Amino acid sequence: MKQLNIKDSSVIKLLSYIWIFFFSLTFQALNMNLILIVSMIFAMLYLLQNKEALNDWAFRFITVAGLIIAIIDFHAGVYDPLYFALIWPASYLIGRFMITGDDPDKEATIGLGVMTLGIFIQGILNYYNHNEGLEVDNGWGGWNEFWTGTFSSRTVYVFDFVFIAAWLIFALIIFKKNKLASIAIIVLNIIAFLCDFVFARGRLCITMQIVVTGSIGLLYLIKERKNITQRTRKIVICVAVVAVLALIVFSCAVKLDLFGLKGWYDNSFLSRDGGILGNVRYRSIVEGLVETVRHPEGGWNTASLGIAHNVFLLFAKEYDIFVFALLIGYEIVTVSNAIKLAVQKLSASDYLILACFLAVNLYFMIETCPWRYRNYWFFILFVGGIIKNKLEYKKILNDITQ
Repeated sequence: MKQLNIKDSSVIKLLSYIWIFFFSLTFQALNMNLILIVSMIFAMLYLLQNKEALNDWAFRFITVAGLIIAIIDFHAGVYDPLYFALIWPASYLIGRFMITGDDPDKEATIGLGVMTLGIFIQGILNYYNHNEGLEVDNGWGGWNEFWTGTFSSRTVYVFDFVFIAAWLIFALIIFKKNKLASIAIIVLNIIAFLCDFVFARGRLCITMQIVVTGSIGLLYLIKERKNITQRTRKIVICVAVVAVLALIVFSCAVKLDLFGLKGWYDNSFLSRDGGILGNVRYRSIVEGLVETVRHPEGGWNTASLGIAHNVFLLFAKEYDIFVFALLIGYEIVTVSNAIKLAVQKLSASDYLILACFLAVNLYFMIETCPWRYRNYWFFILFVGGIIKNKLEYKKILNDITQ
């Protein structure tokens, strides 16, 4: 494609897939210099062929944010984050690098596939490394990261299953065309559910599967309504009605304490921190927004948790409102790109891209892991870059056909 094609890119693209898989599998244990060097190589390869990427506002926002954070940290005597002044924008450009040929659907699917598989395998290894066996209470003791042995909470490990949850809707969309791949994806989602919900007594993985699959599934039904058979519509409506009724019945049963369900629920991990719908994390986010406005210089605390359970607000707390504004600027641009993509004619790969984008952004909105461990930003930036170039591809294709 004009302006998007990288000459003789087959070998380079293969190397990029290998790197993304290797990074996703082992990034917590990789040397920062190695990450920086490899990331910059792929970023520069893309910029050499597509200099207009410098005019991308998402790229500008994340670059300036990384630079300011690096300067502030440098003056505070913290040197490791200096790398992220380059790694953050490079991660975004690697996402754009994924779609540089004549088959964007294939490129995006492979790129997201190797990333998902790498981090999923890491997740399985991390859960296997839990040296106390199955969880018997709400304690977090013994959860050590597989590659480094570093202690981490369960909410860090659940990130490893965020993307496989996003693939569930893709599996349903392509089921008729590729039953084997669809069944494999469904099986991996069952494994993720068992690891997080059953073994680790967590709720985020199943929440992701429901919210992401439900949202993108609804988008699919709206966009593809003319191509959906009457039988499929009836099945979908029946499943939706049964699911809603089951939720209502369960909620009423808990509220009325039928069969002792209220006592069981209150004593289970499902009600921890206010449950799923009334979780204290949401209150901390609202409080964090208020405190960010009240104290633009940072340094505030929330009344509920002390922090805001939101990655972007934690940067406002520890740096200032300007850094927060830059990160939100990046989010606004990428969300805008995602919406622009969603309103166009979509392929199965496009639905997958949007599902991955929604899943990773939801995690950043309600968890704190990518605040403490900045390497996790690769994934949200990578998906954002893929969305940007998918839009560029569609624009060029439309210009050619007109």
